[in-house]
Amino acid sequence: MFGDDPMQLSTQSSTQLSTRLLRLGAVMLLAMGLALVGCGDDAPHHELTCDDGVDNDGDGRFDCEDTDCWGTPECPQALCGDDVADGTEECDGPDLNGRTCQDLGYDGGSLGCTGDCTLVTSGCIGDPVCGNGVIDTSEECDGAALGSATCVGLGYTSGAVTCDASCLIDESGCEGRLLAECYDYGNLSGGVEGELTCASEVGAMQWDWYSLEVQAGDCLDIVADNGVGGADLVGYAEDADGVTSYGLSDDFSQLDDELECAQVPWSGWACPAATVEVQTTGTFHIYVAQWHVESGTEPGVDTCGLGLSAYTLFVAVNGDATSLTLAYNDQPL
Repeated sequence: MFGDDPMQLSTQSSTQLSTRLLRLGAVMLLAMGLALVGCGDDAPHHELTCDDGVDNDGDGRFDCEDTDCWGTPECPQALCGDDVADGTEECDGPDLNGRTCQDLGYDGGSLGCTGDCTLVTSGCIGDPVCGNGVIDTSEECDGAALGSATCVGLGYTSGAVTCDASCLIDESGCEGRLLAECYDYGNLSGGVEGELTCASEVGAMQWDWYSLEVQAGDCLDIVADNGVGGADLVGYAEDADGVTSYGLSDDFSQLDDELECAQVPWSGWACPAATVEVQTTGTFHIYVAQWHVESGTEPGVDTCGLGLSAYTLFVAVNGDATSLTLAYNDQPL
């Protein structure tokens, strides 16, 4: 089914922007106070599995290499700060894993340990050696030592960075370049209304696909509100190049849970919202769905029974109303 639905938006004032931010803070505090489960980047670690060999949260680290897993039943050994270098720790306090500056290719000096349990070679004497497994001065990485570098941190949606033979970060394993954020907001006084098939009816998230014509450099203000229902909506935006996007992570958290909904979602969190800068002139795509995990339920209940999966999608281009084309209804990505 195809069609155009015009929206009537006007430039949002600074007061309206402040109100939006305050509303966002209020809903997140409410959700935290109720200890409810959500699907955004502030959600509890119920979505994080520490023994499946998968980078579940897209930060470039797997299982016990990820500090999010430290102290869990799967990774009890990696407790930085206990003065015992174990797990994936390079060191821990005075415990340097038996290594010295000479072991790392220096002439001598004193090896140290940082508060996050990585070796520090500033006290070593001589020239650093690429390939010693420690990030020395002028090196971005060294072997398996990647520092804080991740694909997500470098502006991608997923993947894992590696270190090349020259001790420079290699981004070739990263996927999905992220759209940059911008700050031209629209007045959310209109929008395109739709209704989604609940994921648990068919076993996978069903998406409504929208398209609009844009110019490189345009600022898009995107908000999906659940209107009369209690749906826990997620959103995903894709540039005309088909590669650069915003929102496509394991739980769509880059676009999700950003603004207070008209109705509190069944998860207790919030609605998708973002302002992103168009990179490529052409047809831009926006996708909307109701949150779903593999079983079709979360937490342990049928999402279809938790409120009508209706929504209203608001989009402003450079602060002004724009029209959208519904390209596909209830389709997988």
